[in-house]
Amino acid sequence: MNAIVPHRSHRSLPALLLAACSVASCAEPLTDDAAGETVTEPIINGTPAPSYLEAALIDMTSGSGRSACTGSVVAPRVVLTAGHCIAGFTSFTVTLPNAGGQSATGTRAWTDYVQTGRSVNPNTLDVGVIILDSPLTLTTYPRLQPSMIATGTSVTNVGRVLNGSVTRSLWMGRSVSVDDGARVGFRFSYVSQEITQPGDSGGPVYAELPEGRSIVGVCSGGGGGRQIMGRVDLAYARIQQIIMENGGVPGGMMPPSMPGGSTSPPSGMPGGMPSSPPAAPGSSWCADTIEAEPNDAQSSAEALTGSRCGRIDGGDQDWFQWTSPGAGTPYAIALATSGDATLTVFRSTDTGSWVRLPNTATNTIEATSSGAWQYRAAVSSPSGQRQYYSLRFAMR
Repeated sequence: MNAIVPHRSHRSLPALLLAACSVASCAEPLTDDAAGETVTEPIINGTPAPSYLEAALIDMTSGSGRSACTGSVVAPRVVLTAGHCIAGFTSFTVTLPNAGGQSATGTRAWTDYVQTGRSVNPNTLDVGVIILDSPLTLTTYPRLQPSMIATGTSVTNVGRVLNGSVTRSLWMGRSVSVDDGARVGFRFSYVSQEITQPGDSGGPVYAELPEGRSIVGVCSGGGGGRQIMGRVDLAYARIQQIIMENGGVPGGMMPPSMPGGSTSPPSGMPGGMPSSPPAAPGSSWCADTIEAEPNDAQSSAEALTGSRCGRIDGGDQDWFQWTSPGAGTPYAIALATSGDATLTVFRSTDTGSWVRLPNTATNTIEATSSGAWQYRAAVSSPSGQRQYYSLRFAMR
């Protein structure tokens, strides 16, 4: 049998190498030395990861060969992985070694990632999902992080490669701290010390957050002692849309802290963003709060309560509105998007005009109303690209 041939790890940024294994045909386990390749730092002395029931092995095929990646089952028929693990492949086999060895195949997938060779493309988001032909059943499904995590947050990578060998098991490495990938030219990613290698691509990146264990990214590539991880929050709305379109998650199995329709902010708001209670049993995220068309002009703005998800195309704008009951009312609104969409908010004045409000952070506005004003919020793309988004809102 021919051997797995991992891609070569580059030693400098920004030419970080994709971390997928290209395969002529599979013979596992196999070391990089046997393939004549060199890696920087694999999951060294990794420990078994039996508690990550959703973590998955992904074997991809195309007309030119086979490849190996890692992923995670985030809904019965939806598997999260890296975009470059999807681009160019036509069939996928997904196996859950920690959940009874369940396996399913899929021939449909989504990613916005644009393949440009063997190095990570810094200009597109390296995140994607596989849609399975039949469901994989778990008692619970993982929580996906809907917003960017703070610099310095500790994360754990889970992948299928241990000390240079591609295996049929899953391993976790020691924790590393993340930084904003934009600092090194990868604005859709997190960056950290390198702990993964070819074959770990698409593997879930976990953080222990106040809301619980969350998947915050996927392994993308590495080199020169650094690794890149595609940010899940930037594809959050699109992933939830795909989950909803493919059967959702069974009642009682929704992940904790998935954004729902609550308008109750946490104590201390607007110092913090709105809380995210579990969705009601039997429902799918955003099933009842998809944007209501037409809302493409300020005059047809949709009343905003809780969360919304939607899509913009070309020069499309989606408008929303709310009214403050009076001075001293805290409110917060935040946009997560799979593309370059921006959030713009206007407030009415006592002269009948409108003023634009400054953002307190990228695509986030938190403030306290100075009166019983009307508000208009617009979601739009400066480049006109098609994309999906999630809009979270709270007021008290």
